[in-house]
Amino acid sequence: MTPWSYVIYSLALCVFSTIVSASEWTVNLDYSLSNGDSWSSLGVIVLKRSFDGNYTGSYKSTTTDNLGVRLSEAQSSMYQVRGKSSTQPNREFLSSTSPCLILQSRLFHVFWVSVDGERQIVQSLTVFPDSVAAEGQLDSQHCTANPQVKGEPKAVVHVQNKAVLPSPDTQSFVQKMERERKAKQAGGEADNRSFIQKYWMYIVPVVLFALVSNMVAPQEEGQGGGR
Repeated sequence: MTPWSYVIYSLALCVFSTIVSASEWTVNLDYSLSNGDSWSSLGVIVLKRSFDGNYTGSYKSTTTDNLGVRLSEAQSSMYQVRGKSSTQPNREFLSSTSPCLILQSRLFHVFWVSVDGERQIVQSLTVFPDSVAAEGQLDSQHCTANPQVKGEPKAVVHVQNKAVLPSPDTQSFVQKMERERKAKQAGGEADNRSFIQKYWMYIVPVVLFALVSNMVAPQEEGQGGGR
């Protein structure tokens, strides 16, 4: 490996490590069946940065209550969920749904979280019952027939964000090569450096872009096959 190749390889590895290094934060969740008079722990959402710069979310239950029993006993109330981001300690995000719909979905929740990935802040949080987990069609008009559901709450987290992986600056690369070609034709002084030495600043972004894209594609295919 030539010295220049080693420098480019080291630089690419350094930049690539920076791109794929996971940056994450959490959203703690509480729930209330008393119109916000008292709150109990529900779980935590972990937001992690993926290879393409966007964020994905996962849920972990932290409740010590029998949520199914409490929901069954309070079907005439409103099931409120409160989220607090670890990066925004002074702000609360509230959403609500019917207790009977969560029972019908067998304690499966769907959380939609809108984030600003660059600043690592939550913009909105919304909770829904998971219709896929329900045995039949969700029906809020027939709540009294819902049996008690045992087990811990589970959830699918959908994250909406705007981060986009920057594309290589191929236009500048082509323009530079065209200027050198015209300079040679005009009899200008030739640049005897190797191709890598002259164009490494354009090659590195292309290599990184290809590596990251290849790593993201299999990950997205794997996630598309299941919940």
